[in-house]
Amino acid sequence: MLVCARRSAKPAVITRCATAGIGPPTAPSRSMPTCWKPRTRWLGGVADWQEAWVAEAVIEAWFAAHPELSAERVGARGWFTVLTGEHKRTIPVHLEPGAHNLIVESFFMRAPDENEAEVYAYLLRRNLRTYLLRFALYASGDVMLVGVLPNAAVTGEELDRLLGQLLVAADESYPPALRAGFSSYIDREQAWRERLGMARNPIT
Repeated sequence: MLVCARRSAKPAVITRCATAGIGPPTAPSRSMPTCWKPRTRWLGGVADWQEAWVAEAVIEAWFAAHPELSAERVGARGWFTVLTGEHKRTIPVHLEPGAHNLIVESFFMRAPDENEAEVYAYLLRRNLRTYLLRFALYASGDVMLVGVLPNAAVTGEELDRLLGQLLVAADESYPPALRAGFSSYIDREQAWRERLGMARNPIT
């Protein structure tokens, strides 16, 4: 079981990063980044290659021990899976051992439409409470969760802890960041739902 995991339902593997999870009337115009591409540069020596190979074997065994997670290989060394939170329904995760470190990346949300400073300040404060994980930005303003773990430190227990903390950080931080960054859009969507007699979107 993932440390701090909240659901065990088997998520479906997706081929594009998750959207914000809120519907019509008009989706914001910024496009979502496609899923991660394999890293192609390999700068390590023989010892580094051996540590990376061991890390790959540990990750392979970890996924085999967690059949509730669907995982697919990305390139020669990467894995892609999706965690399921209570608030953030899909949490895409890419893992790939490099020459020295295992890199874990998760798309969190696209660039906010408004209140950018408030959103980014909130996520910076949230960084103080994460284990090996940090919220980071693309040049576009899209937000990622990124973790770095030395290949030599990759164990099943560390993967439990790292992905469990990623699940908690993404799931807990999503509603406040979403409300601050897309407040006007959320209000329009809820009004649209009311006109159609639909229930409010619980994620907002």
